Amino acid sequence: DRYLKDHPEYFGLDPYGRRGLHEGRSGRAKLCLSNDGCIDQIISNWTSSGTNRFLNICPNDGSLGFCHCEKCLALDERRPGEGFYANLTDRYLNFWNRVTARALAVRSDVKVVTYIYSYYRHPPRREKIQFPDSMLFGIVPSGLDDYVSDLENWKKAGLKGGTFFMRPNFTA
Repeated sequence: DRYLKDHPEYFGLDPYGRRGLHEGRSGRAKLCLSNDGCIDQIISNWTSSGTNRFLNICPNDGSLGFCHCEKCLALDERRPGEGFYANLTDRYLNFWNRVTARALAVRSDVKVVTYIYSYYRHPPRREKIQFPDSMLFGIVPSGLDDYVSDLENWKKAGLKGGTFFMRPNFTA
């Protein structure tokens, strides 16, 4: 509600060409992760509130609202025959890296905190973690995931010991 009127471009573009909040799900809005204005706003909000050492950029929960704009779709690394939701990890990791780079320019000891969860819980296919010592990941595997293999592949993407914690979601 805070940004929709003046900055609808911050929000994910749905498959029907609309940006914004889905009815009844305003607390679960998704960002247009390719939009640098979102990063500008995050950094501005963080600096105006005192640049706490921890910068929380955990995405909202829920499955509606992931951005379908051309720039966000270009960040994905889809395999032939895969649907939209198969793996959105590369777009998120790209975004997290960009936010972290900007935050480090303001505060060198920042820890950017986010979740490896939902449709971005599987290891990235192209992106690498660029600032592993400045990021803290909450890994949220489901009971159906091969989380041991996924964790090994996240490590190949740059995840380091001491920069993550596990919060299993084994109800699903």
